[in-house]
Amino acid sequence: MSTLATWRRCALTLGLTLGLTLPLGSRPAEAQVAPDDPWRTVETEHFRVTFPAGLEPLAARAGVRAEAAYSQLSRDLVPIGAGRVDILLTDHVDVSNGLAGMSPWRRILIYARPPTDAAGLQYFDEWMELVVTHEMAHIAHLDHQGTLARITRTIFGRPPASWPFFPNAMVPRWTTEGLATWYESNLSGAGRVKGTDHQMVVRTAALEGTLEDLGQAGGDSPVWPGGNRYYVYGGQFLADLVARQGEDGLPGFVEAISGQWIPLRINSASREGFDQSFSQAWTDWVEGEESHADATVERLTRTTPATEPVILEPTGWEQLYPRILGDGVVFSRADRRADPQIRQWTPGSGTDGSGGTGRKLLRTNGLSTLDTGTDGTVVFAQLEYLDPYRIRSDLYVRSPDGQVRRLTRNARLSHPSIAPEGDRVVAVQEGEGTNRLVLVDLPSGELVPLTPFDAEVHWTMPSWSPDPGRIAVSRWVPGGLWDLGLIDPDTGIWTPLTRDRALDMSPTWTPDGHTILWASDRTGVPNIFAVTRSQGGGWSPPKQVTNMLAGAATPATDGEWLYFSAYGADGWDMGRIPYDPRTWFEPQETDPRFLGHRRTPPPFDDDSSPAATGPGTAPDTSSEAPEYRALRWALPRYWLPLYTSGEENRGTRILGRGVGAFTGGTDLVGRHAWDASLIWRPDGGLTDWRLGYTFAGLGTPVLGASVAQRWDAAGPFGLPSGDEIIPVSLEERERSAGVSVTLPRPRYRTFSSATASASLVRSETRVRQIGGDLLPSGILRRPLQTLGQLGLYAVFANHRSHPFSVSREDGVRLEVRGRVRQDLTVADSLTGVVGWDGSFDDLFGRASGYWAFDGPGFASHVLAGRISAGYAQGAGADAFHFDLGGATGQGIPGLNGLGGTSLLFPLRGYASGVRNGSRAVSASAEYRFPIAILHKGLGAFPLHLDRLMGDLFIDAGNAWGPELGVPGFQNPWNDWLLSAGGEVRLRLTPFWAGGLDVRAGLAFPLVDGDGAGFYLRLGPSF
Repeated sequence: MSTLATWRRCALTLGLTLGLTLPLGSRPAEAQVAPDDPWRTVETEHFRVTFPAGLEPLAARAGVRAEAAYSQLSRDLVPIGAGRVDILLTDHVDVSNGLAGMSPWRRILIYARPPTDAAGLQYFDEWMELVVTHEMAHIAHLDHQGTLARITRTIFGRPPASWPFFPNAMVPRWTTEGLATWYESNLSGAGRVKGTDHQMVVRTAALEGTLEDLGQAGGDSPVWPGGNRYYVYGGQFLADLVARQGEDGLPGFVEAISGQWIPLRINSASREGFDQSFSQAWTDWVEGEESHADATVERLTRTTPATEPVILEPTGWEQLYPRILGDGVVFSRADRRADPQIRQWTPGSGTDGSGGTGRKLLRTNGLSTLDTGTDGTVVFAQLEYLDPYRIRSDLYVRSPDGQVRRLTRNARLSHPSIAPEGDRVVAVQEGEGTNRLVLVDLPSGELVPLTPFDAEVHWTMPSWSPDPGRIAVSRWVPGGLWDLGLIDPDTGIWTPLTRDRALDMSPTWTPDGHTILWASDRTGVPNIFAVTRSQGGGWSPPKQVTNMLAGAATPATDGEWLYFSAYGADGWDMGRIPYDPRTWFEPQETDPRFLGHRRTPPPFDDDSSPAATGPGTAPDTSSEAPEYRALRWALPRYWLPLYTSGEENRGTRILGRGVGAFTGGTDLVGRHAWDASLIWRPDGGLTDWRLGYTFAGLGTPVLGASVAQRWDAAGPFGLPSGDEIIPVSLEERERSAGVSVTLPRPRYRTFSSATASASLVRSETRVRQIGGDLLPSGILRRPLQTLGQLGLYAVFANHRSHPFSVSREDGVRLEVRGRVRQDLTVADSLTGVVGWDGSFDDLFGRASGYWAFDGPGFASHVLAGRISAGYAQGAGADAFHFDLGGATGQGIPGLNGLGGTSLLFPLRGYASGVRNGSRAVSASAEYRFPIAILHKGLGAFPLHLDRLMGDLFIDAGNAWGPELGVPGFQNPWNDWLLSAGGEVRLRLTPFWAGGLDVRAGLAFPLVDGDGAGFYLRLGPSF
């Protein structure tokens, strides 16, 4: 086939594949910052604040709060190093979060959504102050350096690593997050340490005997409270330790870790800071919490018995937001074992409703807020991607016949409540770093604002009364006042019902509209309260409805039963008790934290000059604020040494060892990214190098370019020379230049992407005598080749994965890669001649599928299957184009001899490369099952054992071709190779650094085998 025909065919294939894959859409962990936005940057004395248009006032507030935190932490924790800290304020994701990073520079990312419905985070005097103080505590803590870090950072810069560059990052996460949570609370006047949510988690665990020990708290287990354990246990433990040993202990601990030349010795550092090891202090704290919990129970039950609800479906984690539907209830559930969903529970035939049944009403993207209409309609909010960088919350409607339609798009709505007429909804709308109430027309989705966006007012959890003229809602105003009140949907007039520092949340109405129930933590323990309207139109003093010893939240009632979320040691379950106002009682004593002084963060000056630099002065964020300059961030700020062991075959070294360096950079918003590496091999004076660049400034597509040189080797071979055979090796230098275009399409439930690439490759092959000099190039047919290549890689996935899962579940992953490589310098007379023409076309595809089903154990059981197939043709497609054999996964350092690795065509029980060919197929079938949740640590030793899982598998595979009809070039089809075996997977957390799967397997080759083979690998098989 001619060169022109080949490139035309490639273009046609590319167009067809793009057309088939791009309209399709595995779920990314989180959207990135939008690199295509018109960002602006302003500066204060110690900070650069970068923000998109529309967030100017919030950027000014962030700068002021950051300067205040800088001053306080420099005084109370450790001195903060010189140079500005970058704050990136983004409003592209409708979740509340903040992140801090140390490499390649100090930076803070803040999502501009107030945490109005995030448990624990709701207790704030000002949300920006809370998040900035927390993240600045991370900056001060993690950036602090002793002698060793000062030396290594002077030499290497700020690489993406922990010890020895950032020694304070190599501690348990409960230490890192606990310290930041403590300072967040100590410096802001509110925060999670001083709130009731984290205290509830610890108190309940103490009452039920499930308080985690020091080793468990350092793990990465999905057992409740999951990832929140670092904040809960770390904050509460350190608060107790500081109360007993003094505030100087925290900076002393940070200094001690910074000064360690031998890492991971947290007990030693604790003794230096607190005069007590963490191991002993943790034991003391657990004993104290158990005694405190017992005292709390005695106080709460002295005059009123504890409320004991009937739990509908005891799964734990999160069951929230109940709403009445028919004679039962619907609610949101996310139990970390199955899809987040809206459940419907229907009472049984017993007089007390016993024997009720539950079913999944619909799957949702995360834990959804919702409401129900009298006709059975369900309106709910959920997140969805708008593009690869933006995730928005919108409203959806499920009709009584089960049909679901999207009501709004890019409206940023949550917490819907349906009007009694059923024609409109009140909801909370995010924007401008705050939120507002809006009315949404149910048929059309049109919005009408009910309140303005106001940085000094936040709203959450509205509830429309049976009387269409009133909406109960929780409102925050300065002073940390989360109070309950009524708002008129026609006039917007506000009528307060409570006024105190307690969190008064999730109001709901009785069917007659005379009583409002809500959840409040005013006594120090979250419980349900109620007020009733009198005949004169006023409201009675609050009554306490429940006396839960752990906690209660999100009530709903049909007038016969009261449903609410009941807290237990493994999270929130949906419970219910009879609705009986005769059992309500006078509220228990208000917790002292909610009485007395109400702190408001100091104001800042919005009218400051552009040169403002003072810690209490806002930066200039007018329309004249400087545009964001991306390239100044992309300068190299670190380098890391590289080493390669070269290549050795049959005891002979054919490619020398190499040393070199790697560096890279990216700008603050990810518009530009680049990397560069260089490796020098002293034996032979060979160099490998690469320079790559990615540009995401268009949003999509993402553009890439690279140039590289690399050396490869083969051999040893015997070269006849007169009467002797000279041992030689072949050295190949490949120089390449390429470009790529990537079109990603993430969605909450699916992910698809297509990458098209083009490259030019210059290949030079030469012969070297083993341990000696180069031989003349004339002994090779074609020492020089120039090749052009077009490629396409596309992927689609819709499988699920949950924190407790033993595997991917319920979905597929499909991949396809096609390449056309054309030899551009071969003579026309030699086109298609093996050994002369390096051209080839190849196609590789892989399909994986997963099906989950119920079974014994902590998670679903899974049947998984995968098939891979490859086909190559052309003169350059030799018998070594594809390799078959080996076990997938990363080898364990020092144990690489225990089985090979094959990414494309694995076949456990056989060595990597057991067969080769221009055609290859492999297939695997697995049964994956849970064995045990371990959740065991070793105290202060940096190792946590999370869970144990098992796999049974059958593998099959084959590789063959081409059959060229030339002696020595026969590679015919042979019988299939087949193996079977089993694996045990242990998920652990080494060095407090996140979950890792270690897989030990035993494979039995069933065809042409040499006996059972044992292997160790990191990561799952597929």
